[in-house]
Amino acid sequence: MPSNTRAIAVALATVLLLAPVVGAASVQSNGFVALGGDSSDAVPDSAPAAQADDGDGNGTATNYTRLYVDDEYRRLELKPGESETFEVTVENGEDGPVEITPSLFVPKVGERPVKQGWVSIDPGQATLDADAERTVTVSVSVPDDAELGSYRASVQFTDETIQYPGRPARPIHAASFSVEVQRDPTVFVLPLNRGYTQLEAGESYTHSVRINNTGDQAVPLDPQLNLRDDGPPRPGDRPSLDRSWFSIDAPSQVPAGDSATVDVTVEVPEDASRGDYDAELDLGLRDPARNDQRDYWQQLHMGVQVWKQPDQPFEKTFDVSEGTESVTVQLSAGDRRSADDEPASFDVTLVGPDGDTVEPELVETTNRGYVDLGGQDRRYRYAAEGASGSASAYAARGGERVLRYRVDGPTDGEWTLQVMPHDTVNFRYEIIRNRTGN
Repeated sequence: MPSNTRAIAVALATVLLLAPVVGAASVQSNGFVALGGDSSDAVPDSAPAAQADDGDGNGTATNYTRLYVDDEYRRLELKPGESETFEVTVENGEDGPVEITPSLFVPKVGERPVKQGWVSIDPGQATLDADAERTVTVSVSVPDDAELGSYRASVQFTDETIQYPGRPARPIHAASFSVEVQRDPTVFVLPLNRGYTQLEAGESYTHSVRINNTGDQAVPLDPQLNLRDDGPPRPGDRPSLDRSWFSIDAPSQVPAGDSATVDVTVEVPEDASRGDYDAELDLGLRDPARNDQRDYWQQLHMGVQVWKQPDQPFEKTFDVSEGTESVTVQLSAGDRRSADDEPASFDVTLVGPDGDTVEPELVETTNRGYVDLGGQDRRYRYAAEGASGSASAYAARGGERVLRYRVDGPTDGEWTLQVMPHDTVNFRYEIIRNRTGN
């Protein structure tokens, strides 16, 4: 057996259902189990104490048989009616023969236990000579009528156990595994536009979601908003969207082999405060082929950044020295995440040292962006097999519009840049003095 499957000394905290490889052990009063070691490796007295169970439930101290068990954790994903096998190897580290009895151990707490009838282990009881090893084959067969969900169990080789105070005893010589019983999904969620948007106070936006049902039965549809204000506030939380801002238009079900659309309209009042707001849309879907306890796939985040158009332009003063041939102003703004595709624009004015205003010439317009061939198209990130439409091969990121303005022959002195933005929530500016000869 590879050396990395052995353990000479481990902290007691690791001796759980996910059992590590083990050797002989003695339980110390300070709560540290030295597997094959001595008390010189003891952990601080604050470590949780455990007791060895000698079978009578009295928790008396004992020495464990030195067996090294393959500690690899197995996670099986099976559909009802399917089966799978895996192997577990155990090695005898004692000086003499040891009898092993491979069997299924199911936990008394935590997730649902694997059913006894699902598992067979071959070979069964055997005598393992000193330094010899044995590999057992574990076969797991999930019946056709099994409920969807997660199940846990262990393969144990002896009846020796260890126990934390107040917890059920667990086997020492064991390898744990889990079985995720699942089916191929039949209900898919496809957002048709952005779930996050930037809205000017007084505007409205409709977020649309299409739901495809490839199954043979209709599924209920009952979209609901979950707001932060529905629960206790937490430090650092964004404010919730006001429930009165929303209206939801959706059918009560998605027919078998068909699709349905949910439209969520957000209408921000003109007196709304600026800032970021968010909410969660729970579609109320139930896929017969999915685990009911894992419904994250049908919950969508919705966010709104509320902004207001300013009444006065942004101003920035700067100095122009002698020898400046021209002044270039560069303004850049990211694509606004809104229902419309109106590009950012600016009203730009320069006020000279004498108070005269100058309208600079727009000399260049540039569109910038970033395309990732290895990224995922965010529009389709919730889609899956069975959802109509297909993601683009190009995942576009960070669209930006850049405009350059120029004034030639500025006089020396202090100038003021005035910018009134339109159709953008933020922008960057750059003022460049172009010297003679540059």
